[in-house]
Formats: sequence, structure tokens, C-alpha cells
Amino acid sequence: MRLILGLLALLAFVHPARAQNVSCGNSVIYNANTNGATQLVAAVANARIYICGYTFWANGAVNVSLITGTGTNCGTGSVTIVPAYAFSAASQGITDGGAAARGLSGAVSQALCINTSAGTAVQAIIYFSQY
Repeated sequence: MRLILGLLALLAFVHPARAQNVSCGNSVIYNANTNGATQLVAAVANARIYICGYTFWANGAVNVSLITGTGTNCGTGSVTIVPAYAFSAASQGITDGGAAARGLSGAVSQALCINTSAGTAVQAIIYFSQY
């Protein structure tokens, strides 16, 4: 009986684990017609980039994604953190927004890049935090 009471008392002081709440106060804008990866946010040693939201807008047929990595334009160890959205016609867009990060993040000490599949005009804004 004492053991059960002891366990109940211990459980009263134990709090469940909570997800880290990351709010985003930074943004970066992309407005170009490049083909391939372009660095948007530079890597910072021992810091991680958390994505809260983004908007992509395309003026023609192009695939657009977000990747992380090191080296020039995330060329080394690239990892896709937002899968490619396939735009097929002019004036198409997608928005995924929120005030806090919901699990989209890169590895520590990696940059954030936008990756496009064609030299089509793309506009984007990405909301992020980095620490």
C-alpha cells in the first residue's frame, strides 16, 4: 500500500513532456527566375532553422521546394524539408502559414535554400526562426 501511495505522490509531481514552441520573427523573400538551389538563410554554427510558414507563387511551369544543406547553395548533404510543389501554369500559388514552427526544421549548422526546377519566375516568402 505504501508503494502505491508513493507512486501516486510521485506522479503528482511529474509533468508530461511538451513539444518545444518555436515562434518565428524572421522572414526572407525570394524573387527570381533561377534554375536550381539558391541560398535564402545562411548557416549559423550550432543553430537550427525552424520554418513557420511560407508562400510560393509561380508564373509558369516549375517545381519549387525548400532544402537544407551546407556548402554553396546547400549543395552538400542536401535534405528536402518541404517537398516540391508542381506548378503547371502562370499565376499559381500555395501558402502554408502559422505563427509557430510545426516540425519543419533543418539539421544544426545548415543553411536554408529554395530549389526550383526551371528558370521560371518564382516569388516566395518564408517565415523562420534560427537558434
